[in-house]
Amino acid sequence: MRQKKRLPQRTCVICRTTMAKRNLMRIVRTPEGRVVLDPRGKAAGRGAYLCPRKECFTSARARFSVARGLETDLSEVDWQALEPDLVRLAAERGVAAAEQSSCRAALTGGGV
Repeated sequence: MRQKKRLPQRTCVICRTTMAKRNLMRIVRTPEGRVVLDPRGKAAGRGAYLCPRKECFTSARARFSVARGLETDLSEVDWQALEPDLVRLAAERGVAAAEQSSCRAALTGGGV
């Protein structure tokens, strides 16, 4: 009997929603200390995941949560440089309606 392959799960550092790794966006602190978007999810370094909902990566606490997850300082200028790429990648990733509603509930206090 063949077992189903399990999809890797990750948690958004903003809303704490868990979903398939491929649906999330990864930001990585490289070994050199740079903070960059990792669209493929395979770059070396410490990563933090964000769901592709605009409310998560544009919220006031997004930069601070990502910085905490990456264990580094992240300036407003660095964060603003990442935002256009996050918007583009979020549009590509899109999530199912059920995942969106669970994320929305977490943002409004249901899971935080």
